[in-house]
Amino acid sequence: MEFSEVLERFRQEDPQDLLDALEELNQASINAASEAQKARAAYFADAQAKERKIADRVQELKTQRDGHQAKIDAFKNPLISATAAGDLKKLANIKEAMKTLELDKTQVSTEIAMLESAHIRGDEALYNAVLDRVAEHSRLLKIYQLAKSEVHSLAGEKEEAYRKIARDTLHINHGGGNGINLEELNRHFHYEVYAKHEEQAAKERAENDAKANRNTFVYDGVRRPFIAGGGPV
Repeated sequence: MEFSEVLERFRQEDPQDLLDALEELNQASINAASEAQKARAAYFADAQAKERKIADRVQELKTQRDGHQAKIDAFKNPLISATAAGDLKKLANIKEAMKTLELDKTQVSTEIAMLESAHIRGDEALYNAVLDRVAEHSRLLKIYQLAKSEVHSLAGEKEEAYRKIARDTLHINHGGGNGINLEELNRHFHYEVYAKHEEQAAKERAENDAKANRNTFVYDGVRRPFIAGGGPV
């Protein structure tokens, strides 16, 4: 694969695609959590509706119990009178009536106690629905968390890889191998041409030095120029 193709492939990598895929998993888990919350609410709503019915029934029974007690209390004076008068038949009737009322009151009181001490559960089907929704949320949450962990690890690997790329490419003159001294090669191959050029250059330098020396003189160990029309400086 050509380098330009590899470079273009890396340029086309978009981290947002990965983030979008993660967000889809996150949203699926959030939706599952919402469904679990709805199922829970339905379960407790059912339980609370049953509790209200029980409470209404308890209140009704208490009214009945109070009514029985009121009827029993109403026999107080007749009971006293029949006893004082020695009216055994009337006394027997009063006792029988009171016994019936006491039995009814006891039965009602027992029912009240049972209902008040009862723990009212929600519907079993609703309960199982909550468990199903919780299990689904747990499954999707684990998938999301695992994916998030994998992406985090991948991001760390990519970050280190690109840091290395940045370090390795910081100095553009490093690497690439050592080239050859082309001038050395040319001098060797075109020896006569270079020798002729150097000979000509040396000759020109000698002529220039000679011209320069004609216009100067040495005084006190220092070469000095002549000044036109006036002698040495």
